[in-house]
Amino acid sequence: MSGREFSRRRWLAATLGVGVTATLGRPAIADARPPSVPLPPLPGNLPQQPQPAINSPLNFSSPPLPRYVDDLTLPAVRPADGLVVAQDSMHRFHRDLAPTRVWGYGPHIHGPVLEAQSDVPSHIRFRNSLGRHVLADDVDTTMMGVRDEDRIRPRMVVHLHGAPTSPEYDGHPTIAWRPGGVAEHRYDNRQEAATLWYHDHAMGITRLNVQAGLAGFYLVRDRFDTGRADNPLGLPSGEHELPLLIADRTFNADGTLQARQVVFLPQGGNQGGLWGDVGLVNGVAWPTHTVARGLYRLRLLNGSNSRTFRLTFSRPLPFWVIGSDQGLFDRPEQITALTLVPGERMDVLVDFGALADGESVEVRNVAPNSIGNTLFMVPPLTSVMRFVARGATVRTGTVPHRLRGGPNLPATLPKPPTLQRHRTMTLMWTANAAHSLPLPVRAMLLINNLAFMSDDVDVARAGTVERWDIVNTLPFEHPIHIHLARFRVIGRRALNSGAYVAAHPPPVDVDRRWAPSPAPYVFGPVHPPELWERGFKDTVHCPEDTVTSLLVEWPSADDLGFDPDAVIRVPAGAEMVAMSDGGAHHVTGSGSRQPAHRDHQHPQAGTRGYVWHCHNLDHEDHDMMQRLRVRA
Repeated sequence: MSGREFSRRRWLAATLGVGVTATLGRPAIADARPPSVPLPPLPGNLPQQPQPAINSPLNFSSPPLPRYVDDLTLPAVRPADGLVVAQDSMHRFHRDLAPTRVWGYGPHIHGPVLEAQSDVPSHIRFRNSLGRHVLADDVDTTMMGVRDEDRIRPRMVVHLHGAPTSPEYDGHPTIAWRPGGVAEHRYDNRQEAATLWYHDHAMGITRLNVQAGLAGFYLVRDRFDTGRADNPLGLPSGEHELPLLIADRTFNADGTLQARQVVFLPQGGNQGGLWGDVGLVNGVAWPTHTVARGLYRLRLLNGSNSRTFRLTFSRPLPFWVIGSDQGLFDRPEQITALTLVPGERMDVLVDFGALADGESVEVRNVAPNSIGNTLFMVPPLTSVMRFVARGATVRTGTVPHRLRGGPNLPATLPKPPTLQRHRTMTLMWTANAAHSLPLPVRAMLLINNLAFMSDDVDVARAGTVERWDIVNTLPFEHPIHIHLARFRVIGRRALNSGAYVAAHPPPVDVDRRWAPSPAPYVFGPVHPPELWERGFKDTVHCPEDTVTSLLVEWPSADDLGFDPDAVIRVPAGAEMVAMSDGGAHHVTGSGSRQPAHRDHQHPQAGTRGYVWHCHNLDHEDHDMMQRLRVRA
């Protein structure tokens, strides 16, 4: 038996035997890249597993906290213009936890709701005024572009998630600002009304920066969905339109955030996922909110690092989904539950008039565990928040019969256009030698068996439409986000991952593309898009052992108003994780260089294009993210 094969079997035995969370990381030596061996899939297509009754003793656990004792906090609303400051603040997540230091875009956790108008450009300056990293001890300096300086003077860069933004303002993960730096962003807002969000995207520390609080809503309004009481759609507005950023976290006894999942892995290593045991909404643990007995519009955002929610109410309650990531559907769809993956947004209407005065209803999470989440000891999280209805029944809005395609309504969603290209994209894992932690090997999550800075970069043509078959060979789900593009979900089919991988063994070592056609290995019916996936999207749920098919639309340069393949320069005051024959280095806006750890040694003359990636932020940080160029 070869040394590589022995390492792979020993790693799998450890993973499956004790449910260890896959640990991701990079070697700290640029010229000593370790071998990497593809891992086989676990037995696939097994029944979904029940939620565990209690958290595993091998996981970190929060202190006991009573639920529904704190009021929901609603973020301030301000125009999407001017200066936004990323800074420290003190925040109490729960009445029984001490205040702790967090980050936000302003003097509070998270950020204000930024409101923009369709086709009216926004000019925003994001200033980095962050202090020592809130999670400094969890910064992994073996990952690409990460240094000890990130503990003391952390980098940040803002990505407007869901916006067709020019390359220089998209928040490319390799270009970031240290404290004192100011990033100038222009958003043209060339899109219909939609629920977007802005968050940090800095290479190698995105998971920690977002967990610390760097995220907020960005609402695009238009002449139909104005946000005012007299909006033509008749939708609830004002205090009856609630932005709800849902997340999960684990806390230490002193109220601080716990960034580690399992107790037996050393601190300072990326673990491959973070599933908390406390539900947060807008930074409050299991909050309660008093509502009028009428119709409400809930803008839902999953801001978790890794957890997928399946949201429902504790009792039957009229519930409609009216839109998703990229805007409104043609008509409302009545549902009883919806699935929300990290990075995804849903726009829903709820009629609290069905409750009596003083009655309450809980928002619950009923997401089942995949076999992978069961093995990796995902803790239970069944409760999210509580609504309490008060007063007499009032009219706070209406459930429209149609949202598009009528007088004073936006046009109906267009029919799918003609395809120009078909791509297969694979989600997989490998094992490579671990240099910095006391582990024999580490798991590395990849797309197409390519590292992020691979020279093998996909190129799309602006103004064209592609079919993407995203092949998930892994035993756990992935939320996939594509920058710049919008897409529709075609459908999903079950995959025999074992047969697929056995027939087409992945290459040993990374950076050799692996994306065989899954066609002979799918089975069963094509499952159509869910009711809450009927419109345009930018983030999609890719279940385990499944092929998820998308119709991806790349906007034309004329529609965008810019060249999507323009070179991204390093602005004054920023620095860039770039490649050279000597490994990675940080290039400042003035042209000076500082060393950085990197195991790839590909030359890079400049930066172009966009990225697409898994929005499990721990996966995104290492290496489940790919570059993609869009040529006009």
